[in-house]
Amino acid sequence: APAGVGAAAARGVLPRGLEDLGSEGASHAAAARSRIPPAPFSPPGRAKHAQTLDSAKIRECLAGFDVDNIIRCLSTALQNKVILSVGKPRPHVAPPERTEACAIFVEPACLERLQRNYAQQQQQAVAATLGSEDNTPLSSFCSPLMSRASITTELRDSMGRPIDPLNSLAVRSVPSKWDIYGFLRDVMVNFRMEPEVSVVTLFYLDRFSELSGVAITPDNWRRLVITAMMLASKVWNDESFENIEFAQLCPLYTLEEINAFERIFLKSVGYNMSMKGSEYAKTYFLLRTLGAKDSADFGLEPLDDLKASRLAERCLEKQVQFRERYPDDAGPNVMNWTL
Repeated sequence: APAGVGAAAARGVLPRGLEDLGSEGASHAAAARSRIPPAPFSPPGRAKHAQTLDSAKIRECLAGFDVDNIIRCLSTALQNKVILSVGKPRPHVAPPERTEACAIFVEPACLERLQRNYAQQQQQAVAATLGSEDNTPLSSFCSPLMSRASITTELRDSMGRPIDPLNSLAVRSVPSKWDIYGFLRDVMVNFRMEPEVSVVTLFYLDRFSELSGVAITPDNWRRLVITAMMLASKVWNDESFENIEFAQLCPLYTLEEINAFERIFLKSVGYNMSMKGSEYAKTYFLLRTLGAKDSADFGLEPLDDLKASRLAERCLEKQVQFRERYPDDAGPNVMNWTL
């Protein structure tokens, strides 16, 4: 691991507003909270993964490009995707087995809430069925045990299809652009990523949603975004950190979790990490258009032919490496390595 990794990992800070209270302050806070109505459900905060970097390191990391403008553009693009998912009762078009596999990206508190809501709906359905049976003329002739045994707890929609408990949302409030921006900037600075990683990240997230059928939602956007950013960094930068170094720099997730995120993401896209120069250009100009109203200077130049060719080569190299890292994921779609 590079020098300073251990020191950086030790400098985690609590999320804003969750600073530690003294015993006296805690008692006053508890009294104040008793007079405040409960807030809407939101996932509990975990230790923020941003680290306090020396100003010299920040200048070195951000030298040569306007990181704020580029990240603002990416945060706007991601927020638009989340808005689209919130407007749908069933945000995903993936089959149940895929939403179950991709549930690893859902925040634990959100996943628990989804499962609890589904269990409550099952109980209500059973109670409603029993109630309607008790009111039928034939109910007095049927054994109560036979009646209960014949009831299925599988919920179905209006079309008669089984309801996927994970194809729903625990949180339907859209994160603000500045919440997304803060998260992205923390990752970019802490992992010392180059600006082009933002373009590759958005492209990989689009491919993930298209091939897996799993949308970016308020429940899963953080884990999906940081996974795509780590993969994009490995593809773009020859000297990118590896997972063990990402885990040391980011106390938000363990090494085991980061490995699992990477594997499920790769499996969901069929290990297709290719990116043509034309695809990079299309995503680049999308981000540039989103930032045009805030700044005339995007701060990042398009790729020339040489860099575009090198990016295509790097994608193929990393694709092969990823496939060799997870040999057990062989399938009909993972051999599509054509650039």
